[in-house]
Amino acid sequence: MSDTDPVAFIVGLNGEHGGMSLPIFGPAFSIGRDLGNNLRLSHDRTISQRHCVIHVIHSELFIEDTSRNGTLLNGTRISGTAALPVPSSIQMGNTRISIAADEPQFPQARTPMDTPPAFAAVGGR
Repeated sequence: MSDTDPVAFIVGLNGEHGGMSLPIFGPAFSIGRDLGNNLRLSHDRTISQRHCVIHVIHSELFIEDTSRNGTLLNGTRISGTAALPVPSSIQMGNTRISIAADEPQFPQARTPMDTPPAFAAVGGR
């Protein structure tokens, strides 16, 4: 794996971001409602401004809960920082995402109505 290769991918599983895929680059990848996050989830008011951070250390992933509402990793609430295995499921508020090793292949949209909704991603490479 080179420095320009993503370590893993975030896959949107429900809500407005269902069907999206976003590469994770290090050293840190923030998720929350605030505009300054790498992944902005402004549609879910139960998510904190900076809800959690995925840290990339060498080829390993860790997740840090920076919220007041809590973050579930594979159904278990985390406290502080925890190892983030791949694959995993992360629940933040009403939004659930998955961490995958490879970029998922979604079927081609047949019409503009079938296209997954846009998501706001900033930063990264």
